[in-house]
Amino acid sequence: MSAADSRLLRFDDLALEFPGGDGPGRDGAPAAKVLNGVDLSLERGEILGLVGESGSGKTVAGLATLGLLDRRARFTRGRLEFRGENIIGQSPAQHRRRRGLDIAMVFQDPMTSLNPFLRIGTQIIEVLRRRGMSRPDAKLAGAQWLGKMGLPKPEAQMKSYPHEMSGGMRQRVLIAIALALEPELLIADEPTTALDVTTQAEILALFLRLRETMGTAIIFITHDLGAVAGLADRMAVMYGGRIVEEAPVETFFAAPAHPYSQGLMASRPPLEGPRPHRLKLVGGTPPDPRHLPAGCAFAARCIQATSDLSCEELVPPDRQFGAQHRVACFWEGPR
Repeated sequence: MSAADSRLLRFDDLALEFPGGDGPGRDGAPAAKVLNGVDLSLERGEILGLVGESGSGKTVAGLATLGLLDRRARFTRGRLEFRGENIIGQSPAQHRRRRGLDIAMVFQDPMTSLNPFLRIGTQIIEVLRRRGMSRPDAKLAGAQWLGKMGLPKPEAQMKSYPHEMSGGMRQRVLIAIALALEPELLIADEPTTALDVTTQAEILALFLRLRETMGTAIIFITHDLGAVAGLADRMAVMYGGRIVEEAPVETFFAAPAHPYSQGLMASRPPLEGPRPHRLKLVGGTPPDPRHLPAGCAFAARCIQATSDLSCEELVPPDRQFGAQHRVACFWEGPR
């Protein structure tokens, strides 16, 4: 298999915006430029950690892959390829045929993603029926999937309502529903944010087993660097709707190269040694996507930005910093 054939998903200079003018008196308001030239690819069976602050464009990238964007969204350039096919501009029916069967998504809050009025069994059976299963077969397979996710007494859990389960159990149900059609790609959007540390570790271990047993490729979207340290093969850091750093996990955690990545790493409590009195912060706030700066989106917050580097005037190009390590930054200081 060639390198090109091994790529399951590819973002090629993808840009997307939401038009302004949503409310009274808002006609002519500037568009919100949410994705701004995203370049990223995912290999079959690979786990990619996609990290960044809220508003960086992570979730929108995932929703675009499933064709779940608001109908007002506009792609202004680039390509989004799944199995080598550009899926931008495809019909809602084409996206629906792919959704679940080829690509599935685990959303952040299982309580709002599951129907509170339907039993768990009803919801997972509905998904399995898409494979042409009879209702008895789908009921049996649904219980088996809940068991694979580590839920105790899965047959009994099929009769439960979402509110009768803990947060960790509901998250496992969502993962079971997402995987019931055995998709090639799973997009997990902040799946451990609301869970306790022990349950987080169990969910992360579950993702690793899925890759090992089913060959599932996973995009793990999170703002928690620690959550993907032992999970992902590769890291991609997103800021202002663009990938600003991409590297193998070991390389990234050993020597993050972008000032934003370094700021995120410095804001984490150390695992060893004395704890600082106060954690370092990345000062400032993310840019408004309706009023993006002309140059680097991070320049206003960057301690390395200077006029000599033209950070505020020019958008930094991607630079190869090492093997499989690229950075979108003018700064070439100590790494």
